[in-house]
Amino acid sequence: MATVEAQTTEDCLCPQDCKSMNESLSLLCCSYDMSDVVFTFPGESNQRLPAHKFVLAVRSSVFKAMFFGNLPEKSPEISVTDVPLEIFTALMRYIYTDGVHLDGNNVTPMLHAATKYALTDLAKQCERYLECAIDVDNACVIYNQATFFGMHELANMALLCIEINAKEVFGTEGFDTLVRENIWTVLKSERLKANEIDIFHAIVKWAKNQCEMQNLESSCENQRKILGDLLNLIRIPLLTLDEYSKVVVKSGLLTAEEQLMFYKYFTLKDEEHIEIPALFSCESRDGLLPFCLDVNDLLASHVGQKTIESFCFETLNITTKVPLRIRQIILLPIPEFMSGQSNIDYDASNDCLHNSVSVVVKNTIVEPPKIIHQGDNYPLKGGNIRLDYLLSVYPENRLKISVARICHNCGILHSPPYKKINMISSRYGNRMTQRAPLKSLSICDTQVDISFMGQHLIHTISFEKVPQSSLDSSIESLTQSCQSVGVDEN
Repeated sequence: MATVEAQTTEDCLCPQDCKSMNESLSLLCCSYDMSDVVFTFPGESNQRLPAHKFVLAVRSSVFKAMFFGNLPEKSPEISVTDVPLEIFTALMRYIYTDGVHLDGNNVTPMLHAATKYALTDLAKQCERYLECAIDVDNACVIYNQATFFGMHELANMALLCIEINAKEVFGTEGFDTLVRENIWTVLKSERLKANEIDIFHAIVKWAKNQCEMQNLESSCENQRKILGDLLNLIRIPLLTLDEYSKVVVKSGLLTAEEQLMFYKYFTLKDEEHIEIPALFSCESRDGLLPFCLDVNDLLASHVGQKTIESFCFETLNITTKVPLRIRQIILLPIPEFMSGQSNIDYDASNDCLHNSVSVVVKNTIVEPPKIIHQGDNYPLKGGNIRLDYLLSVYPENRLKISVARICHNCGILHSPPYKKINMISSRYGNRMTQRAPLKSLSICDTQVDISFMGQHLIHTISFEKVPQSSLDSSIESLTQSCQSVGVDEN
């Protein structure tokens, strides 16, 4: 029978000859030397993987119970049917050496394996990887995975990406695979940034896909049966009469009684009071209200030439009297390095592969600065970088966004050549100070003062109002934060 990565002491150095415990365990990993259990994989030509019970039990409570519990496994062979051989091999490598390589293809099955065998730290690494990897195309897939594994923070981040980029997400294959509980949460969201007619089109597409998955005819009756009370989450009263007539009625999802009720509402609502069942909300979603600030236009006359700096960052100061939230920050594409500047810690011979980008966002108004976003799986070129999160702005925030390329061969960070924001000098008394351009803007019906320093990294910033329901608790927590860092709340 075939053996995967099985080694013997005749092939390599003895574990006892190694300089460190990590090296010794690395040699023992997937080796028959001193092994006392073998894992088999019936679905993959019955391949075999040797291991050591004591090492597995030390790292995993599941393996400890399996081999040393009240009812220990006596058989020298353990059949594995729900974890692929490649993933299980990588799992063994992690158990023995703490080393793991995650990518888009293996992170989901690795998360499943880490959860099954109670490897908490590995599961956390998978979660952090997925947090950094969330984008429009995979947000729904990651949302399904996060809710399945009970990873609430990851689920909230994926849901936020769906809410902010709803119209684009509706067109992805991942949206059609959302489980019913998750599609309910998405449709119920007050922050869903999409017109109601687009939401209706999306839910019909989802229902048709569910019919196909359940081997049902994609008829109006079957779609309505699958949707059930999900249809009540579509805010039909917010549609126009034309949208209602040409799209909703034509879909055949409403009963004759429901069609007549809505026709009366659309045609007579201005003349007499028409009751709409409480199941259908008439309130607009907050997601349609964000204010998008184009930083390119704001800094048009204050941006200079591309520069190579030892550390690439942009700091923005935001002050507002009324609490706001930053919902999304979009960074400019990562620029290419300029010729003739290879002496700035950059290998022009391409021996150093800059195949990912590190982005760190810090709130520097607190001490020590608090990291609110960190990721290193962004594309090097070909598109903007989206940072989707909710960040309260009250009474003042100072954000520092740092961008650097990472070489996965040597681990060195390299600063891309962004354009530099030109500083403005001004004299106050006998002291000369420098500051970035300060702008007073009307954002979401309130005055906001905002200034920028460093390199020009930010493309746009989206703001939204803080919901009244959470305003009181936000003010209380932020007041405590201000007092803790010595900031006068007035």
